[in-house]
Amino acid sequence: MKIVHLSDTHLGYSAYAKATPSGINQREQDIYDAFNQVIDRIIDIGPDLVLHAGDVFHTPRPSNRAITQALLGFQRLSSNEISTVVIAGNHSMPRIRSSSCILESINLFPEIYVAFKGEYEKFHIDGTLVHCVPHCGTEDEMIQAFDAVKPSGKAGVNILVTHAGLTADVDYVVGEFNELKVPSKMVIHHPHMDYIALGHYHRAIKVGEGAYYSGSTERFGFSDADHPCGFLEVDLPAGTVKYHEIEVREMVKLPEVDCHNLTSEEILGRTSQLSRQAGYGGVVQLPLIRLNRSTYVEIDQRTIREQFDHVYHLEIICQIDTPKGTAPLSTDIAVLHMEFEAFVNTWRVDTLEKKRLKEMGLKYLETFVPEEEQG
Repeated sequence: MKIVHLSDTHLGYSAYAKATPSGINQREQDIYDAFNQVIDRIIDIGPDLVLHAGDVFHTPRPSNRAITQALLGFQRLSSNEISTVVIAGNHSMPRIRSSSCILESINLFPEIYVAFKGEYEKFHIDGTLVHCVPHCGTEDEMIQAFDAVKPSGKAGVNILVTHAGLTADVDYVVGEFNELKVPSKMVIHHPHMDYIALGHYHRAIKVGEGAYYSGSTERFGFSDADHPCGFLEVDLPAGTVKYHEIEVREMVKLPEVDCHNLTSEEILGRTSQLSRQAGYGGVVQLPLIRLNRSTYVEIDQRTIREQFDHVYHLEIICQIDTPKGTAPLSTDIAVLHMEFEAFVNTWRVDTLEKKRLKEMGLKYLETFVPEEEQG
């Protein structure tokens, strides 16, 4: 029996406010492209069963475009007579119980089975019993759903599909809002399961005998930067698992630039060298650490961005070094002061005018600081 296991497609996700020529957010289109790659590969593989372990959509109220992409993809699987089980994840499940779930629309296709009610459900598919524990309202409800799972000796194959973070000696959690966490022993050591398909954790990893997270089909933040994207192909009863990596936009966390005792010119020299490590069209994070306040103000971030003009998006992280004996510059107003000074430095006016503008602007900022923030 051949199975494809995927998860966390997050259709409808968007970021960075950059559009394609047709006007669609580019990252949103990237997510659709990744999903369609997976659908193409699945049809080429021709598995007996597909398992989507949650978070088809990025939100419980996705856009019409995201819904259309999902329907087209699952319709293709249905048309090719590929049985597919889909469960609700924390991103796709409505937070109000009385609200309907968008996954109901996918449930209308032949060969597509969807668990979206926030409770244990099971589907009999050609001699295989698929036990589904989707995202539930609370962790207690999810534990009750796992307690209800009873493998059947009459079924040729028993499979468990769930979407949750697992806690044990090693935690497999994301740390996001609405995340549910359950003890690993309740899931990965479930007796008499031939395979356990997990969703929610964005890295493909084996967490127990016959128990795997498939990982996500795209990257949704720099915490995902250092791992591939794709899906799993599983052969039963042999239990062999093969990872299929797909092509997605590069995401890179560059090495930290230690700016302590460096001039702004020296920092720009370091960032110029690092820019060569960033491939064309990637999403890049550049950390500048131990910056002193004056150097932070002097750096022209436009020049850094010009050095990285070949990437799709550059995120510059600045860590301000605070002298001993002074309060850390962590309040919003302190950051606002520095941002204002850095902004004035980019203006094409003479030095005297810049100085006057800074003095006036900083005076106004201090005037409007709430009393409780003045210490």
